[in-house]
This record gives sequence, C-alpha cells and structure tokens, in this order.
Amino acid sequence: MRGVRNLWSHRQFFKGSPARLTAGIGAAVAEAVMVIPIPWLVARAIDRALPDHNRSLLAWYVVGILVCAALAMILSIAASAALVTVTRAGTARLRSRCTTLLIGASRQFHTDSDETALHDILVTDAARVDEMASVVVGNVLPALLTLVAMAIALTIVNPLLALVTALLVPLIIVTHIAFRTRRGRATAAFHNAYERFSSGVLNVLRSDEMIRIEGAHEAAQSEQDHRIAHLEETGRAAIVLNSAHDSAQLMVVSLVAATILLIGGTMVINNELKIGELVSFYAAFGLLRRPIAYLASATAIINTGALALTNVDAFLEHVDQEPYIGTDRIEQIETLEMRDVSFGYPERAPIVDHLSMHIAHGEMVGLAGPNGSGKSTVVHLLLGLYRPHDGVILLNGTPYDDLDVRALRRAIGVVPQHPVFLAASIAENLHIRPEHTRDTSPEAKNVHDALRLSGAQSVIDSLPNGLETHIGDDGVRLSGGQRQRLAIARALIRQPQLLILDEPTLHLDTASVELLLDVLHREHGPAVLVVSHQTMVFAHADRVVTFS
Repeated sequence: MRGVRNLWSHRQFFKGSPARLTAGIGAAVAEAVMVIPIPWLVARAIDRALPDHNRSLLAWYVVGILVCAALAMILSIAASAALVTVTRAGTARLRSRCTTLLIGASRQFHTDSDETALHDILVTDAARVDEMASVVVGNVLPALLTLVAMAIALTIVNPLLALVTALLVPLIIVTHIAFRTRRGRATAAFHNAYERFSSGVLNVLRSDEMIRIEGAHEAAQSEQDHRIAHLEETGRAAIVLNSAHDSAQLMVVSLVAATILLIGGTMVINNELKIGELVSFYAAFGLLRRPIAYLASATAIINTGALALTNVDAFLEHVDQEPYIGTDRIEQIETLEMRDVSFGYPERAPIVDHLSMHIAHGEMVGLAGPNGSGKSTVVHLLLGLYRPHDGVILLNGTPYDDLDVRALRRAIGVVPQHPVFLAASIAENLHIRPEHTRDTSPEAKNVHDALRLSGAQSVIDSLPNGLETHIGDDGVRLSGGQRQRLAIARALIRQPQLLILDEPTLHLDTASVELLLDVLHREHGPAVLVVSHQTMVFAHADRVVTFS
C-alpha cells in the first residue's frame, strides 16, 4: 500500500526506541507462535479424548488451549503497548520537526501561505498520520504475523485444505485492486471537503464583525451550508465505498470457508479426513477472520493517512527558513546601519531603493512618509525578517549574515500597527506575574516603569479584575487605544535596547505619543525608531528619514 511505503520512507522518526520496537515485534511474533498449537490441540481432543471417553485427557487438552490463548492475549497486549509507544514517539518527533520548521520559517513563507491550510496540515493531517502509524504498526503488523502463524497451523492440520485457504490471498488482492482507485478518490474528495469546511469555520470566526456590520448572516450561512452539504455527500460516499470494500472482503472469506467445508466434508465422508481434523481446521480458519477484519478496516485509515502524509511531506519540502543563520551574539546595540539597501517583492517595483540610514545608542530616529511607502518594510528588514536584494545591514559593524538574529530580536521591542494578543489575561499577555506589581524587586520596578510610561496602568486600573482580566481572542474586549498601550508596555517590560513604534498614532492621540517619546528622551531610555505618516510626532527625533 502507498501509505505503508510512505510511512516506511519516514522510518527515521521511529528509530528513537530500537529496544522497545524490538520487544514489541518479538512479542507480536511470540503471540503468533502461541496460536499455532491451538488447532492441533482441538483436533487431538476431538479425535482422541472424545472417542475414548477420556475426561482427564480432554481436560488437559482444554487447559492447553486456554494456556495458549491466555499467553497469546498477554503477548498481544504487551506488543500493542510497546509498538504504540514507538509510533506515538515517532509521530511526536514528526510533529516536533514540523513545528520547528514552522517557527523557523521565513516571514515570506508565512505571508505566502494559507494559515488555515497550514493548521490543517500540522494538526489534522498530523493526527491522521499518527492514527495510520498506530494502525500499521499496532494492528496490521500483528495481524500479518498472526496470518502467517495460522497458515503454518493450517498446513500442519491438513496441507490440501491449507492450499484451498491460500485462495484467500489472490481473491483479497483482486478485491482490493477493484476498490482501490475509487476509495482513493472518495477519500481525497472527503479530505478536501473537510478542509474547505474547516476553512469556512475559521473564516466565520475571523469575519464575525464584518458579517454583522454588513448584515451578511444569510450569505455566510448559505456558504457554510453548501460546504456542510458537500462534506456530508463526500463523507457518505467514502463510508459507503469503505463498507462495500469490507463486505466484499468478508464475502471472499465466506466463499473460501464454504469451499473448505465442501471439500473437507467430502474427505470426511470418504474417510480421507478425521472429523476432529476438519473441526479444528474450520475453527482455525475462523480465527483468520479477526486479522483479516483488522486488515480490511485498516485500509481506509491507511488511505486517509497516506493522503495526509503527502500533505505533510509537501510542507516539509517547501517550507523555507529565516534568511539569516549566523551564530554571533552581540550583547549591546551600539549602532544599527543599512548601507545602500534595496528590497522588493517578485514582479513588483522595489519598495526600498538604495536606502542608507543608521541608528545609534540613545538616538531617536523617525521614518516619515505616506502609507505604502516602505516604512514598515524597513522595520522588517532591520528585524532580519527579510533579506535585502542589494546592500547590507550591520549591527555594530557586523553583517547580519554573521549574527544570531533571533538573539538580536530579543534585544528589540516592537510595537506593530496591529499588535497581537492571546485569549488570556492581561498579565499573561504582558508576560508578568501579578506579584511584580506589589513587591520592590528590580523586576517589579521595571514593570511599574513600563506600565507608567505606556499609560497601561490606567487601563489596568479601569478593568474589573485588573491584571487578571481576560481580554478575549486578540484583545477583542479592549479598545484600540487600550490595546496599543498594553502593547507598548509589553515591549518596554523587556527592557529593549531599541524600541520600534510602528504608526503609534494609529490608535493613540498625538499628544499621548509625544508625551511617551518625551519621557523616553528625558529618561535616557532605549534607542527609538518611530514610524509614522504624521510628522508632528518627530519633535524629539535626532533625525528623520523621509519616504516618498
């Protein structure tokens, strides 16, 4: 199966517990071996103990059957526990790898990607891969080993009937081939419908305000109803095909069982086979139904998992990493400099064209210009989120290529135009502990200063639960000005060496912004880069770089 092959190609993720994997496979093999004597013991009990009316011998045969069955059960549980532990650890490594790549991906990758599709890949598809791995290793592998063991047991009981049983293999393969293409298409259609429905739900959640403002409730409901109907239709088709495939497999088993009964019964009538051998063979054949049912039911899960793993592979293959991978760390920001830097997006005119500028420790620099002139792009370039097409960016004279840019970002406080907040308390969003507002430690003083300078303390005092007030998803329960003040406080709490304010007047009045900048200037705070289209906020700036 394609899913099993795909899973095998990712076996490096499942190599972390070789001892446990070996123990699990060993237990599965031992379980299969425990099944082999059961048909022989049944035949001996019927053909020896019953004709001789030997109750003691019959009891020993029954005890032997129960012991084998009990040992097989214990080994099955042990094998399942060990193998599932291995698969879960492997899929956890796969998830961790995907998460690492996602967190380390470039801003360009995130800008170009559909976040709903990424969410489905890293959550839903990863869960399907997890389920497939557990089924393949925890169910399919033991089932195949059991089939091999039962084939040996059936051959021991009667080679001719075992040969008849072997007809199962080509018939099951033919049945699988007959359904494979249609099941694959149905699974893919259901998967796509599920992703569209999931995307629609997220869009409704994100567009709640717009839907209400525009009175678009009926349109939003109609669109979701269409997606739900398509999901129901494709889901029904997939279930029907899966059920038809499973039923066809069981029909094949019943056909072979009937053939065994016909041939075996004829042999008993002709005194070519003992009745005990026929009964034991038929009982052993009945034990095949369980592993065959496992294999049949696993097909749908493996098909879905194979499609999901294909999506995960596409993510692993196409995700790129941040533009800088240097390792040098510089503790103090003395100067940030851009030399003849140009940057633009593909098939568009350059947004930043041969720009040179610098920011020194303790300076306040302004970036002025209309919306869309490239001011925010300069911020992204300074943060190392993009690599310039031409020119170079330096920290203390060291090119960004040599730097650990992530460490640099931790020394920079950024207040973006649209700050992001978690659906949590103010304290959690500011990354502070409530006790820091009451004690006299250096950390508490820093928190007090940040709240005072930003004006966030008045916001906190106005809320019913203070720092413990939950502000909703992305701070929806706060006004734009309150969100902006909390974002400034969050940046200042980090004690940045450079503070970047991107369009601070977007949600704050000019007087509040001027007061903040005046205090920062007088108290010898961090270097400040102010980005704005309103020139009046640059009263305290040492330099202003103007974009047209």
